[in-house]
Amino acid sequence: MMKPFLILLSFIFLSCSREKKKQQKDVFIKDNTKSNKTNLLITENEIQSSTIVKKVDSITISKSSIWSTDCTADKFISIKTDINNMQFTVPGRFSMNSQLKKVDNNKYEFYFTDFPPIIPLPDEMQNWENLDNKKAVGYIQIIDESKITLTWFGFYNKKTKKNIQTENPFNKEHNVSANLIKCSE
Repeated sequence: MMKPFLILLSFIFLSCSREKKKQQKDVFIKDNTKSNKTNLLITENEIQSSTIVKKVDSITISKSSIWSTDCTADKFISIKTDINNMQFTVPGRFSMNSQLKKVDNNKYEFYFTDFPPIIPLPDEMQNWENLDNKKAVGYIQIIDESKITLTWFGFYNKKTKKNIQTENPFNKEHNVSANLIKCSE
C-alpha cells in the first residue's frame, strides 16, 4: 500500500516542479569582407521551435533567416536560436557584448555590457567608465516578414555628453537607419 502512494506522490511532485524552457532568438550580423567578420547576436525569450512569436499585433518571422541591405552584399543579419546575449563586432572599429531590451511591438534596443578584446578599441573608447551603458547604442525594428530596420546611435560618452562611434555599420552614415531585407531562410 505504501509503494503505490510513494509512486503517486513522486509523480505529483515531478509534474508540479517542471517549468517550460525559455527559448531565445539570436540575431547575427556578419561582415565577410576579406578576412574581417562582423557579428551581432541578439536574444529574446519569445521563441517557439519553428518561428519567432511576438505578442498580439506583433509580426511573426522565421526563426532562422538571413537579412541584409543588399542580398549580394557581405554584411548580413542571421536570426537563429539558443544564445542569450548580443555580440556586435565592427572590423577596424570595435567589438562589443550587449543586452537586448524590448521597447515596443517588434522594436528592441541594445545596450553595451563590455568590450571583448577581439579588436583594439579606438582611443576615445579605452576608458569604459566614460561610456554610459544605460543609454541604448541602437535598436532593431521588425517592419514585416521581409524587412528589418537597424538604427545606430553610437556610445554615449558621459564626460563629453555626446555620442561617439555614430556611423551605422550598414550604411556608413550618422543617425540614419539601415533597411535590411530578408534574403533567405
